[in-house]
Amino acid sequence: MLLCPANIARDKSVQLFESLTIDSIKDYDEFFITSTSMNVIPITLIDDYVCEKGVGPVTKKLIKLFKDYYRREVFHEKDLG
Repeated sequence: MLLCPANIARDKSVQLFESLTIDSIKDYDEFFITSTSMNVIPITLIDDYVCEKGVGPVTKKLIKLFKDYYRREVFHEKDLG
């Protein structure tokens, strides 16, 4: 059974907020959505709000963690360094 990206994030102590209000988006540095089938998708525009940092370091880390996990579990690759 594959883990979803959110579970992998929690396992690696990545802090996630699963629901936000449109009024609170300026309080956060980066955004992404996750699903097992779509992996991790960065979000850089919400309505008229542009996330100035673009794809942030946490999102990039989570993308890598999920890709590494998927390669290891699905394709049985080793040493993903």
